[in-house]
Parts: sequence; C-alpha cells; structure tokens
Amino acid sequence: MDLQIIERDGRRYLPTEQLSMTKWPRLTTNQPLPTLPLKVDDLFLITDTLGNISGNLENETNSTTGLFCQDTRFLSRLELQIEGQLPIPLSSSAEEGFVLSVMCCNPRSPNLPPKTLGIQRQLALHGGLWEEIVITNYDTQPLNFSVSLSFDADFKDWFEVRGHQRQQRGTLLRSLLPDTDL
Repeated sequence: MDLQIIERDGRRYLPTEQLSMTKWPRLTTNQPLPTLPLKVDDLFLITDTLGNISGNLENETNSTTGLFCQDTRFLSRLELQIEGQLPIPLSSSAEEGFVLSVMCCNPRSPNLPPKTLGIQRQLALHGGLWEEIVITNYDTQPLNFSVSLSFDADFKDWFEVRGHQRQQRGTLLRSLLPDTDL
C-alpha cells in the first residue's frame, strides 16, 4: 500500500486510517449511565456519572457525551478503567456547574479484591479540561493493578453528534516526527 504523506508548513502528516494504532479496549453498555453537564463560556462537557465520556453504546450508536467548544466536539472519549473494567460509582456531583466530583471503587477482578480501592476524580473546566485522579488503597497489603485512561477526538459538529448526517468530512491527520522512516 502506498502511503499518502501530506506536507504542510514543513511538517509531514499521514491520514489516520493509514496508520496502525493500538486500540484500547472500549467498554460498551446497553444501559448508559445518566449524564452530568458542566459549562463555562463556550466550553461545555457532558460526562456520565463516573466522569467518563463513552465513545459508543453497545449497538454502535454514538454517544452525545464529550467536551465541546463552540459546537465542536474536541474530546469524544475519556474512559477510566481499573483492571480493564469500569469502576463502580458511589457518588457524583456537578453542583458548582464547572466542577464534577466523582467517588467510585474498583470492581471484582481476578487480581484485585472488590471495593479495596477508593477512586476520586475531579474534572474542572477552566480555559480547558483539567482532571485530578486520586486512588487510595484500603487493603492492608500492597496491591498490583492496571489503570488506564484512554481518550479520543472526532471533531464532530454538535448537530452531527445528535444524529444529523454530514455530506462531507475532512481528513483526520496524524503528524509524523521528522526522523520517522516509513
């Protein structure tokens, strides 16, 4: 396959569909969690009650969650996983309108007893999206476990996110480092 390298302003790019990328597991659900909105000026965030932005539902329909600025979705996925699973929600609040606070714990997994980790997430809008994650071990022994935070961007218009079809979309490009050999 011939690669279509695009050069602009002295930089090289490749369309994303021509690059092999490691895919992080995407957890899908038939029953999405309720959503919480945050808004400051032209920036607004819609997450589920875990603070996650899920990319797709089980039937492959797009989620309306995301980080939007001036009606464009800049973040279409932001998903925290513990041992490859979603945390168990305990509480969440978006009372201030620009800060989301989430408390959750770990699910049962072969390497990790259930509810031994306390996971606190705080997401805030202030000229961008800021996130702080604090994980506390409530077990009496040290624990080994995996944590992943995966994210993606699709740059869809708000109307497209809500189901309107777009006649044509631009090409998503990934930049190449100057010393990249193809």
